[in-house]
Amino acid sequence: MNIDFSFNTVFPLIMAIFLIFLVPVMASRQGMSYREYVLSLFTGRKKRYDALEEEKRIRSGEKRKERHLFNGKPNEMMQLLSTLMIFARRNKLGLVYPGTIDNDGKIASIMCFVVTRSRVYGINCFGYAGVIKEGTGSKNWNQHINYQDVSIQSPVKMDEEQYRLVRDSMDRVGMKDVPLEILGVFTSRDAVLNNPATRDKVMTVKGLLEYLRGAIKDEEEKFDAFTVAKQIKELVKEIKPSKRR
Repeated sequence: MNIDFSFNTVFPLIMAIFLIFLVPVMASRQGMSYREYVLSLFTGRKKRYDALEEEKRIRSGEKRKERHLFNGKPNEMMQLLSTLMIFARRNKLGLVYPGTIDNDGKIASIMCFVVTRSRVYGINCFGYAGVIKEGTGSKNWNQHINYQDVSIQSPVKMDEEQYRLVRDSMDRVGMKDVPLEILGVFTSRDAVLNNPATRDKVMTVKGLLEYLRGAIKDEEEKFDAFTVAKQIKELVKEIKPSKRR
């Protein structure tokens, strides 16, 4: 028995599924009838409907509904790592992953190191989503997510702790002349940072790439990036996941 999977066969089937199962759900979420929602898709009425609803919300003083967000999606760090690998290869930089450097039993939890021709950047990742507002000095920051305000430890303070561990380890093996900088990065696409005082220390993924591009644009070549990356790699301790019994 031959089954025809041509476009003329599959497309009507997909559209039928969409109209039967998905449209009623979307119409219900918009507070519209089935007919109103279908018409809005083809006539542009949905935009006018949304505009009217937004106007009603503003007049009533009602707060805008928030999307339900989640912290720490497992693929976010790997996506960032993949992006940095491409960035490093294109710009002939060194990259060391993971950044788990052992300092007398204390492990630095850096995701990776980007090694340019003038310094080493440790990338310290945070998985928080929502609106993140910086605290003053070393005080905790505020995370607004899912209608709640949550206190989180200052990323700047955590970066400083990581800096001390890595800096000490580098100094011990004769890398005192190699500048080190730790950058805090919020990996979630749903993270909105409100940190004017610390924007050069804590940033989003987009901000990180812009920061690194600016840093290497006119940098003075002080050493070979790949040689220093090899030295950093020798400091890394591979952390193997414990076996479940």
